[in-house]
Amino acid sequence: MSLAVALAFLMSAAQPAEPSVEVAGGDWSSIPRMAAQGDNYISKFAIERVQEIFSGNSCTIRGQSRNKLDLTVPFLVQFDPGGAPQRIIVRKVGCPQLETLLGGVVLHLVKRGEYRPTGENLAGWYQSDVSFALR
Repeated sequence: MSLAVALAFLMSAAQPAEPSVEVAGGDWSSIPRMAAQGDNYISKFAIERVQEIFSGNSCTIRGQSRNKLDLTVPFLVQFDPGGAPQRIIVRKVGCPQLETLLGGVVLHLVKRGEYRPTGENLAGWYQSDVSFALR
């Protein structure tokens, strides 16, 4: 094996795996909240994309419309013992386009370090939520 191939293999093996992003429901009431840090800024692109999803009537969520959107979507993150995110689960809301978008938003926020485990849950699972309000 050449030195270049061996170095490339070692570098790729040392890189942390990308967390999986899934959609699910269930009772999350016993899962502790994670520590939010920073400003939890959601990009202008993501907000515009949420508006597009609801303006195009491609999704219908009870109580939401193209003229009024006030939505909070819970999510879970599982961290490994070193604090690296392993899995992200976004609460199912019945709109695949929105669930996919929110999964990406949460992934970005978690990778930026906006959410951290508190050590309260030995299994590494924590919850929080992401909110949008457009009027």
